Amino acid sequence: MAPAPAPVRARRATAPARRAPAARPARTPAPPAGRPRRHLAVVDDTRAKVARRRRRARALVLLGGVFVVGSLFALAASHAYLATGQSRLDELERDVADAQARYQSLRLDVAELEAPERIVREAQERLGMVPPPDVTYISPSAATADEMDAASAPSPTSTEAGERAAYATMKPYLTGRP
Repeated sequence: MAPAPAPVRARRATAPARRAPAARPARTPAPPAGRPRRHLAVVDDTRAKVARRRRRARALVLLGGVFVVGSLFALAASHAYLATGQSRLDELERDVADAQARYQSLRLDVAELEAPERIVREAQERLGMVPPPDVTYISPSAATADEMDAASAPSPTSTEAGERAAYATMKPYLTGRP
């Protein structure tokens, strides 16, 4: 089936005399899709300028809208990134608090294990040690103390050999054998 031919329009008769200035023609709606345009008109410069301004304005509005939507998307993305970072920071702070609590607990355990009462109790119970009946303190004689003071006094020519000699003189007193 062939498409129907377009209707033919009759030509308007023009007056041979002066014509009145043409009024702006009303805008005609666009023809439905698939049909050719029925009315073509010559466009003057002012209408072309107005049309260009409208196109520019539409392009600027569209560009502004894209910019606003892009900015909002970037803002939402950065907010999500910050929220993720904050949750990670909270997790790390929890881990630090747990580690500090464990550290304090271990310090308490060490303090309890180092307590002299516990060491004496363990020595008596596990190792079978007993406290001595009496304690004897040994103090060096005045001559030995003077000799040790002289040996430990710094000398201007103090060398490693001199330090070994001082230790050799003190060694018998340290081991209990003169």
